Amino acid sequence: MEKKFKTAFHIAALERPLDDYESLCALQKLNGVELGETYLTRSACLTEFIDYISSVMKDDLDVKLKECPFFSVMLDGSTDHGVIEEAIMYVRYLEKSTGRPVTVYLRIQEPVRLELEKGI
Repeated sequence: MEKKFKTAFHIAALERPLDDYESLCALQKLNGVELGETYLTRSACLTEFIDYISSVMKDDLDVKLKECPFFSVMLDGSTDHGVIEEAIMYVRYLEKSTGRPVTVYLRIQEPVRLELEKGI
């Protein structure tokens, strides 16, 4: 199972297509790596491994942000060809053990527009 987690992390970290997971597992099996017969599909890569890895990483970041006395959020927006506006968010904080600044990706999402009431 550990080898499948590492393979899924490799796919996510390099932003490779999920179909690469299946071919990497097949290659590992050809090279004699024991992977078993389950969780070898692209859907398993996403739903079983990448989602879980993401959840653990989010929880870890949550703990780090709660431990630090302050942090900053950076946003950058753009509009794609379909005229859909997106904002990418990063958070920057000081690492507790070293005091070094760390910048990590937080999320990308469509900005929410607030409508002001007329007459204000």
